[in-house]
Amino acid sequence: MSKGHLRIVKPKAAKARKRHHHLDMLAEPEQRRVRAAISSLAKAYGGIGVLASVMGVSLHQLREVRNARWNVSIGMAVRVARAGGSTLEKLISPMGSVSICPTCGAERRAA
Repeated sequence: MSKGHLRIVKPKAAKARKRHHHLDMLAEPEQRRVRAAISSLAKAYGGIGVLASVMGVSLHQLREVRNARWNVSIGMAVRVARAGGSTLEKLISPMGSVSICPTCGAERRAA
């Protein structure tokens, strides 16, 4: 190029980030627990639409997850736990033994 001429350079397009959906998925037993919680919470809130609104997700999105057409992400599970007034850990962990107090961990003795 000779002096005095400008060259137009287009900025490089930003590369789309690849999302690794398998990294933010829950295991199948955990997904079943979240789906069961969605169904229970929808009844408690008076409908799946109300629950979707409370959680800040679209009705379509919540239905797809509930009906097992979409996988449950960790983000969705956190929203379900919050809507139920619980924690993610309590939501996805298997039910503990009925002989152990969930609050203090003390063993209950048979009467």
